[in-house]
Amino acid sequence: MPRRISVTEYQPVAHVSVEEARLIRARLAELAVELKPRRGFLAPGSDLVIRNLVGTVQVGRDLVLDVAPSVAADVDWTGALVDLLSPPTRIGFGGENRESERRPVRVLPDAFAELYLRQLNGALRKEGPLTLIQALYAAVPSLAGRLDVTRWVGQRTLKPAHFPQHRSVLTVDNPFTAMLAAVAELLAASTSDPRIAAALRGAAGRLRPGLAPHVALNPSAALRELPPQWRAYGPAWATARSVVRRVAPLRRHGHLEGLGVALEPWPLLETLLERSLEALSGVVARHGHHGLIGFGHSGTYPLRTPIGLTAPGTAGFHVKGGVDPDGILKRGDEVVASFEAKYTTPTPERIRGHAFQALTTAAAVKSPVAVLVYPTDFEAVSWELTWFTTHPARLVAVGLDMYRYQAVSGDESRAERIYRGVQESLRLQQGTPAQAS
Repeated sequence: MPRRISVTEYQPVAHVSVEEARLIRARLAELAVELKPRRGFLAPGSDLVIRNLVGTVQVGRDLVLDVAPSVAADVDWTGALVDLLSPPTRIGFGGENRESERRPVRVLPDAFAELYLRQLNGALRKEGPLTLIQALYAAVPSLAGRLDVTRWVGQRTLKPAHFPQHRSVLTVDNPFTAMLAAVAELLAASTSDPRIAAALRGAAGRLRPGLAPHVALNPSAALRELPPQWRAYGPAWATARSVVRRVAPLRRHGHLEGLGVALEPWPLLETLLERSLEALSGVVARHGHHGLIGFGHSGTYPLRTPIGLTAPGTAGFHVKGGVDPDGILKRGDEVVASFEAKYTTPTPERIRGHAFQALTTAAAVKSPVAVLVYPTDFEAVSWELTWFTTHPARLVAVGLDMYRYQAVSGDESRAERIYRGVQESLRLQQGTPAQAS
């Protein structure tokens, strides 16, 4: 039974030996190479502090690391992350994971298995099993394809009623269903919820009716693109490819014993911001602000342009620069608010550092409001800016309570919170009198 170490993001890892700490640092360094996160998984300093990573990490054969965000024990943070998952979220897979059914909050592999189950069931209901025309070669008593005359002539004396032939058949036994079913079996073996495990194995059977339930995993199948006529299977195929690309190097023979899931949550905060901004258009319209549209990443805006001649030795400095806001709110071509997502627990010192980037971005896009977005739970706070003119004129920080998010209803409530943070600026831009909230 492996030793499990439970830790919280941004908190020092306690009760580990020097050797265990060394193994954890080495494994997280390997994981960073695999996932290429925008921010390292180890905080600077001599203490062992994990950041920008949640889930289960197989450190070694006998050591497993369970990393949870800094939330209350009764918060279903795994469900929130699964609701936010969308490719290309950086996810790590591998190792074994077994959890007690008595655990009150699901571990990430359980939630991820349920996500895959929903994707598969939805595609099966809409499209049924995936069928593909396959070229087969067989010797059978009836002729239903192109006869291999040379071989038949050679064996007709002994087997005159057997016809070696090439034929094309429509079959569910193809590389796509094999990989989808193999990942279903893998996730079924990994989840601690017997209901989800049984449903995944049932879905695997419906993918390949009449065929053996266990299939060998071919890692090269993950390199193939799903044909466009099977777009209903797109989400499930994207999930399966992610799993295979991470697991296959460790399990090349296809014997998949279990799964640990670890992911970089920062992109999910950006996903939450994007969904909230899309919902914000309807929210502001109900409050009398029409024509506003919210976007996530919308491209790079120029910040500086080289002028004059390049001095000797400065060619590397004398280049263009730009900013890519995590979100913007626009009225026509005019930006009325810009947003920067910061996956960390806000403190006065951190907000001060983040403000410089947010204000620079707002100035580049000519936005009167710069908004800092955090994953924690707090209503918006605002600052008027000294020595700035109108772009920007105000700084806002708001917490979107990322780990209590629920799809659909969560978008609306967070859009309302963002609106409460920027409503005064919107009112001043329109020149309307203040209204009671």
